[in-house]
Amino acid sequence: HNKGIMMTTQERYQEGLALYNRSLEIKKELKDTVGMVSNLINRGALYSETKQLNLSEADLLQALDLAKRKNLMNQAQLTAKQLTYMYSVKGNLNEADRYARLNESIKDSIFSQEKYLVMHEMEMKYEVEKKNLQLANQERAIKDRNILLGILGTMILMAFTLIFVIVRYQQKKRKMEEQKQKSLENELQLRTLHSKVLPHLTKNVLTAIGHFAMEDNRKAGKYISLFS
Repeated sequence: HNKGIMMTTQERYQEGLALYNRSLEIKKELKDTVGMVSNLINRGALYSETKQLNLSEADLLQALDLAKRKNLMNQAQLTAKQLTYMYSVKGNLNEADRYARLNESIKDSIFSQEKYLVMHEMEMKYEVEKKNLQLANQERAIKDRNILLGILGTMILMAFTLIFVIVRYQQKKRKMEEQKQKSLENELQLRTLHSKVLPHLTKNVLTAIGHFAMEDNRKAGKYISLFS
C-alpha cells in the first residue's frame, strides 16, 4: 500500500495500480475495513489523476459507504474531499458542490468529536486529580490523626507515671509519718514507764544504802557515790 502511494507520487501509475490491487485483495482476505477504505481512496485518487473518472467514482463511493458504515470519520472526510475533486474534473459541479458541503459537514463533525474527546479527557483528568487530591488529604488526615493519637498516648502515659510517682511518694511519706508517730509513742511509753519505775528504784536503792550504812559505813559511802 505504501509502495503504491510512492509509485503514484512518482507518476508510475501502472505500477502503483498493480500494488493497490494486490494490497486491496489482501485487505479483503484479512477483513481489514480501515485498510480497504484507505486503499480504495488511494486507488480512486490514482484513477482521477489518470482521467479514469468512472473507475475513480466507483472506488470513492465504495470507500465512502464503508467509512460511513464503520463510522470512520477521517476516512469519510478524505473521501468526500476526493469526490469533490473528481466531480470537478468530471464537470459535474452539482455533485462537486454536494460533496464539498459533505466534506465541510464531516470536518465540523470531526472537530466537534475531537472537541468532545478533549473535553472528556480534561474531565477525566480533573476527576483523577480530584481523586488523587482526596486520597492525599485522607492520607494526610490519617497521618495527622496518628500523630495526635501518639501525642495523646504519650501524655496519658506521662500522666499515669506522674500519678504513680505521686501516689508512691504519698504512701512512703505516710509510712514514714506512721513510723515516726510509732517511735514517738514508743518513746513516750518508755518515758512513762521510766517515770513510774524510777521512784521505786530510787526508794529501793536508798533503802539498801541505809541498810549498808547501818552495817558498814565504807560500803554505804561507795554505793552513794555510784548512785549519784
